[in-house]
Amino acid sequence: MEDCVLRADNDDLSAADLAFLRTAFPEVSLPYRSTTIYHFRDQDHFLHVWKRSDEDANWWLRASSQESLLDLARRVWQCGRLAETLRMQWGSIYACAGQVLKQLRPDNPNYWKGNAWANE
Repeated sequence: MEDCVLRADNDDLSAADLAFLRTAFPEVSLPYRSTTIYHFRDQDHFLHVWKRSDEDANWWLRASSQESLLDLARRVWQCGRLAETLRMQWGSIYACAGQVLKQLRPDNPNYWKGNAWANE
């Protein structure tokens, strides 16, 4: 499952997005000092959002298979700027996460890169 991870950095977590996530996924809360981290889990979908400031949040989407990660990504695609910023955590563009991004961005030749990585 280690390749079935997408992430987005320097994105936002608005109050509307948080409300959506709380209705769409069961929230698993863990206490943290001096930072806000949201954990959501639904079947084999895992979603973690680290809200570092009012305008900055890091997102991780993890699932046990390509189909499940695609489903999770489609469910949260409209949140923040995830449609632009999601990228592979690691691994090959031919493996799970890369293939999910290829399906989500079929017309983009750099589909595996979020906009922060577009010039690399």
